Amino acid sequence: MIYGIDAVHGHNTAYKATIFPHNIGLGATREPTLVKRIGAATALEVRATGIPYVFAPCVVVCRDPRWGRCYESYSEDPKIVQAMTEIIPGLQEKFQQILTKEFPLLLDPREMLLHVLSTMLAMAEHTKASMRT
Repeated sequence: MIYGIDAVHGHNTAYKATIFPHNIGLGATREPTLVKRIGAATALEVRATGIPYVFAPCVVVCRDPRWGRCYESYSEDPKIVQAMTEIIPGLQEKFQQILTKEFPLLLDPREMLLHVLSTMLAMAEHTKASMRT
């Protein structure tokens, strides 16, 4: 059975776990190294409870504030969102399996195709590299 937990800003469903600021607040810091350390701390706490997957990070670029979950985006600036993906190596250092949350179908339609294709290519490269023997 494959299962995971929604740990976007820490392992917030576990008793006495560390809760970090939400992504919009972390994006405001513009500190990728801080976000990477937060990812490592989250991975450590999630792994301690025996959960192998985290459904994080949310890498959508919020362009429309009518979307009710803009707080899960690091920024409306794609460069800031890209910099904040340093959380992924932080999470992976502790052997977590990472699934990006809110697959970026909420982008401006003109940007969506490029973003989806680049994400698929990155996933394919990652998978290809991990299958080499």
